[in-house]
Amino acid sequence: MHVVFTLPRQLAPLTLQNKKVVYDLLFRTSAETLLEVARDPKHLGAEIGFFSVLHSWSQKLEVHPHVHCVVPAGGLSADRSRWIKPRYAFFLPVKVPSRVFRGKFGAALQRTFQEGRLSFTETCSPSLSRKPLLPG
Repeated sequence: MHVVFTLPRQLAPLTLQNKKVVYDLLFRTSAETLLEVARDPKHLGAEIGFFSVLHSWSQKLEVHPHVHCVVPAGGLSADRSRWIKPRYAFFLPVKVPSRVFRGKFGAALQRTFQEGRLSFTETCSPSLSRKPLLPG
């Protein structure tokens, strides 16, 4: 299964100024989201594994931070005795991980800001996130 977690366009300037911090939050909160929602018996009720790949640009070479997660179609029961298949034709209901991720990422970003771990020293126009890096 293929799951994508994307940051809003409005966070592109902040991401460019704080790549390590923001990308770490993106990886961590997307992973926490997948594990939490998959463990929930209302959705899958299983322990899952996955790998994530960072993409920081769109096909038009615009700033577009997101991670692609590749997840097996199911997971192991809590006692690891059996394989549990998804109830749906897709991995998890899209709205559920979306809401959980927004909450986790927003809270983590707020904590990071309060801890003074975000840098605002560079000038970075929000229009940069919509402007292609290469002509043509």
